[in-house]
Amino acid sequence: MRVISNVFVFEADYIFSAVLKGYCYANKVNFSEKGFDDEGIEEAIKVGPSLIFLPIDILRSNQSKTEVLKALKGNDGTVICGLLDSDVIDSDDLDDLIDIRLVTTSDISEIDAFIKRHFLLLNYGLQDRRCTERRSMGDRRVASIADILGGTRRPTGLSHQTYDDDACKNERLRIDHRNKCLFLNGKKVDLTRKEYALFELLSTDTDRVFAADEIIDYLWPENNRATKSDLYQYMHLLRKKVEKDPNNPRWILTIKGFGYRLNLNASEILREEVL
Repeated sequence: MRVISNVFVFEADYIFSAVLKGYCYANKVNFSEKGFDDEGIEEAIKVGPSLIFLPIDILRSNQSKTEVLKALKGNDGTVICGLLDSDVIDSDDLDDLIDIRLVTTSDISEIDAFIKRHFLLLNYGLQDRRCTERRSMGDRRVASIADILGGTRRPTGLSHQTYDDDACKNERLRIDHRNKCLFLNGKKVDLTRKEYALFELLSTDTDRVFAADEIIDYLWPENNRATKSDLYQYMHLLRKKVEKDPNNPRWILTIKGFGYRLNLNASEILREEVL
């Protein structure tokens, strides 16, 4: 599954757009909305969104713009979702352009289920772990009104908005999802598209071991010929860029018999070696 980082909306139902915008804000996903015209399409090309929502009836009435959207899909791997009214019967005349379809809804639970069915949210696994941690903290999990007003803690309901890139950032390593780049010891590391996608996937849940087959399906969703040898090659190239010793990796660990995991404790190890 692809990680979702940017959502772009063309002329969708106002209520749907408002609910989706709030959902994206809560999940640290960039949201943009424009009219389906030359200016709007140009903005979408500039943003390079992970997912575009577009009413199918508007698309059918603007067939001249479909070639531009096809180019956007081909270059950036953008997924296009066609929005349907509940009383409209869909047809397959746009199957070469529309990847998925959704009946326009204002129900946030339906939007949430739809997005999680097709994409990975960067802080999804992290939120689940924090919910478990909060349940185990007893009385400490309840912030006093004085603490909240004093700024020492935020209300529990907003806790998932306070972590931004913390799932994959420490004092030595930071991944910039907005600009698609990685910083190691304050220096930018130049990665190819596949190398970045690989690192980004591992960063979605740093407590989890990702199986090789799962990573292959994520990096090459349309290529049934991709093998573990292809993954090993990209893993080797990525480690050469981020590891001090690629043959003795500290950031990207191999868990024998299982897969790979991003190790955020590597900075502590490196500091001990220096001392």
